[in-house]
Amino acid sequence: MHGFDWTRWVLDAAPGFFILSLILPLGLRAMRLRWARYGFLLIVLMIVLDALGHSEAEAIAGLALIAGSAWFPVRWYRLSARIKAAWLKRWRAGGGIAVAAPFRGRWKASGCGPSLASNHHLAAPDQWFAADFVRADGESFGSEILAPVDGVVAHVEDGHADIRQRYFRKPNARSPAGNYVAIEVRSGEAERDGASAGEIVGSAAFVLLCHLQRGSLRVKAGDSIRIGDVVGLCGNSGNTSAPHLHIHAQDRPELAIGVAKGLPMRMPGNADWLEVGAIVEG
Repeated sequence: MHGFDWTRWVLDAAPGFFILSLILPLGLRAMRLRWARYGFLLIVLMIVLDALGHSEAEAIAGLALIAGSAWFPVRWYRLSARIKAAWLKRWRAGGGIAVAAPFRGRWKASGCGPSLASNHHLAAPDQWFAADFVRADGESFGSEILAPVDGVVAHVEDGHADIRQRYFRKPNARSPAGNYVAIEVRSGEAERDGASAGEIVGSAAFVLLCHLQRGSLRVKAGDSIRIGDVVGLCGNSGNTSAPHLHIHAQDRPELAIGVAKGLPMRMPGNADWLEVGAIVEG
């Protein structure tokens, strides 16, 4: 009777553990890519050691691959819990604004809320309270985007091309917001849960409307703006794979990933934060 061959088990199981760790809906994009590179290098090492006949060394590399595949989801869940707790603490502390729907018609929300599994914006603290919207009753591309607050246009960026829609594409790190408008919110003294659209709770805030269509912006820096004024058209510019509107509030007028402080936003009909899939009507 043969004893248990641990090396054979490791060599058979390691690739499966690695593949499973990558297909599970875990990890931010950067985390997944980093782990994919490390895992791929370990697989290459296993192949080289197998060709050289070093079976035990190959099994040790396989053990490292299995350990990494188990460590990855553990690290993910710990990070997710830590970010969710911090997100909820900032949300409950106030210091945010109430905004009107920045569009007409019915739009579906995504990339929002405190869950790292469903909100990719949590990778950037300035966009923790952001939301993406796609139109649920028509085409997003070309739909009018409206000012969700009263204020003054603080910053405008235009000239970025609308990209062809496709799932796999290289991230646009140079101009991730694409064409966008930042509106400085007029200050007010609203209560945290009784704020009307455009009223700020706390210090100055700016609302950013991103991924607009090139050449469609109808405002310029310094313009006074009222809720419902058209600022431009929904486009597909910047770091995006499909036409949609990205909106978030922060403490400075220009996009500053990792530098600006994101501020909570509340939309009409939503006493709490937006859930993924929620329909907002403008």
